[in-house]
Amino acid sequence: MGCSNGKSEVPELPEPPRLPGTQKDLDVLRESVSCLYFPQSNEYDTARRTGTWMLDPISFGRPSAIASVKSAEEILAVVKFSIATGVRIVAACGRHTHESIVQESLCVDLSTHMDFVEADTVTKQVRVGGGATIGKVDSACASFNFIIPLGRVPSTGCAGQMLITGAHGFCERAYGLGVDYMVSAVVVVARNGGEILFCSANENPDLFWAIKGGGPHYGIVSEMTFSVVEAPNNGQFAAGQRVYIPTGILGMPTRQKVMSYVLSNMFNITSPSEYSCSTVFLGGAKSNPCIVVEFWFGANPGEGEAYFKQYDQRKQIGVAVADTHGVHDYWTTLQRWTNGPKGEDVGPGAYYYRGVMTSKITPEMGTAIVTAVDRKVPTGVQPVVLLDMMGGGKSQDPDVTAQCALPTRPNYWIIIICQWQPEVTGAKGRDISVAWVRELWKTLIEYSAAHETVQLDKHANIDELLKDTLELGQQAKVSRVYGDNTERIRSVKEYYDPDGIFGTITF
Repeated sequence: MGCSNGKSEVPELPEPPRLPGTQKDLDVLRESVSCLYFPQSNEYDTARRTGTWMLDPISFGRPSAIASVKSAEEILAVVKFSIATGVRIVAACGRHTHESIVQESLCVDLSTHMDFVEADTVTKQVRVGGGATIGKVDSACASFNFIIPLGRVPSTGCAGQMLITGAHGFCERAYGLGVDYMVSAVVVVARNGGEILFCSANENPDLFWAIKGGGPHYGIVSEMTFSVVEAPNNGQFAAGQRVYIPTGILGMPTRQKVMSYVLSNMFNITSPSEYSCSTVFLGGAKSNPCIVVEFWFGANPGEGEAYFKQYDQRKQIGVAVADTHGVHDYWTTLQRWTNGPKGEDVGPGAYYYRGVMTSKITPEMGTAIVTAVDRKVPTGVQPVVLLDMMGGGKSQDPDVTAQCALPTRPNYWIIIICQWQPEVTGAKGRDISVAWVRELWKTLIEYSAAHETVQLDKHANIDELLKDTLELGQQAKVSRVYGDNTERIRSVKEYYDPDGIFGTITF
């Protein structure tokens, strides 16, 4: 089975087997959940595709069924069915990873009915449904001048990718990570035949600790409560993007010039914690831009504008074709910049990606990135590398990091992405994209390993990390992310999910 585009057929995953279990098991499940969809129905196809970002035909899974739930009690019914039958459970929230729509699984869809957001101005806390997205939380918080630093991509699911990675945001140097603001959560686990557990620092504290950045392996988070930052200056912050076309002519810079200046001058973790910087390199043709973004999450935008002037890119880098520096609204502008200039330029597609978290980005690493993005690629293939400065601020406060499973918060994050259009490239586009990401990722890991003070991971060599190609989470198989917390994470997993219905830990 596949789609033909005149070049080569793009294979797709086969139809999944039916759910295991007896007819009685299935009848009980049907009666216990609001909506249960099976393959070869229009409802199933809609539930599988709507809101899903990872549409690579080879890894866009076909669950054996999709349960669209409305409550923790309905999730519990799915968990009990899984315990009885052995089928693997996955949760679909923002649907940004291949861990949300998985072949031969029973998918629990939280995004359709459990996406509520309720802000309480008295307690200054926000209750968030497991299916809510970061964008929906931002929209709800804006009216009350609340900030929860949950991340930077509006369509990311709060109980999915956000919890798995810890919720890295543009303002994390100033305010910390999203998981640092979690006050409590309700989690449906498989222990004792299935339970709905409330967890906080005082109640089921080991589970509470684990779900804060420790991966998706313990249960399904049906809701969370967060404390907030009351935004200074009504959420109006100094920030700006400069867009460069890296042709190297008519005063315009090369990609290498942009990279060298950013690494030498702007990516400095001794900068004030209010300051943050992010850079995007779009690969392929020289008409594809480099975008340098600066933020100042301080109460006085004037201080930020003054700080930006010391890095006068216009003189040091070259001609910018666009410059948005000024004072911007946090909720409607800054939190949507990742989605492109129009706020809607990034969305579902066929992607392959990897990430490198590192204590520093050396000139050699910068050159390796530029060499990779300068490489010509076929029409329909788009490489992208994002560089984010994260360290040196509140996110690395040891008193904060000790409270969650994600203790290692490196100074920088390099995200390597390649998107392809199957209808344009055929199967070859996927091969090219995967090879491009892997080659650059391996090179950067080798450079990074040379200056890290901890072991790369449990494997004997870096090539081992390239196995399990569909395990695409940035932290997959990199045990140094969890450091000394690794064994405790495994212990919590074994206690709350003794039969492994929520998958296995691979690090």
